[in-house]
Amino acid sequence: MEIKERVQEGIKIVELKGSLDGEGAKKLDGRLKELFAFESRLLVNCKNLEYISSLGIRSIMTASRILHNRFVLCELLDRVRDVFEVSGLMRHLPMYASEREALEALKKFP
Repeated sequence: MEIKERVQEGIKIVELKGSLDGEGAKKLDGRLKELFAFESRLLVNCKNLEYISSLGIRSIMTASRILHNRFVLCELLDRVRDVFEVSGLMRHLPMYASEREALEALKKFP
């Protein structure tokens, strides 16, 4: 899995590409722990995330618990969104259709 980062309008955007499986979850967990020390808001763009395992879901949920409403997902592919729907987690995670919508939502928080 690839993790790319950029900043837009003062908000850190993390782009995920590939499979968020066991190895990808370890990589993401490590990077998110580093980011939590400096970032109060995170947007995770999932437009290139093709697969997510239970360990990947755990990584996302852990980040969500740490940052609360300051952690959002956007542009999920249908097959990845379906995993969150089936697991019943969609109601616990802010998800947006577009990156623009997600950015606007995060701007409400300092």
